[in-house]
Amino acid sequence: MRHLRALGKYFLKYRVRLSAGILFVVLSNYFNVLSPQLMRYIINYVDNALSFTKTHPQLAIMVTIF
Repeated sequence: MRHLRALGKYFLKYRVRLSAGILFVVLSNYFNVLSPQLMRYIINYVDNALSFTKTHPQLAIMVTIF
């Protein structure tokens, strides 16, 4: 662990860049997790909309007209 203590001065010198790098890695991972969840939400929304038009064909005709 003493060997790693020698790196402390470099971490202090570049702490802004290091913090920004860590922040961007965390944000990147967050959006990589969020995108499949968002895709699931969109697919479920479209699926529900299509099943609603199957059960109510009159509304499907009205939607296509307008």
